[in-house]
Amino acid sequence: MDAHNNRVDRAEVGIIGCGALVQGCYVGVFRSMPEVKVVAVADLNAASAQLVAHGLGAEVADAKSIIDRCPW
Repeated sequence: MDAHNNRVDRAEVGIIGCGALVQGCYVGVFRSMPEVKVVAVADLNAASAQLVAHGLGAEVADAKSIIDRCPW
């Protein structure tokens, strides 16, 4: 957070569901956004989760742990 204007310089997000749309589109979108960091991904299909996590430099987690990390 920037102390002067109270803005967050980088948003951390988690992805629940790593199917074809995420693999084919969202990975590229998130990689092109320096202000967003995907920190964790989850999917019932472990191979899909691992593929997306690798592409984004994120950890593989379960959906509940991603939701529990939400600050709200």
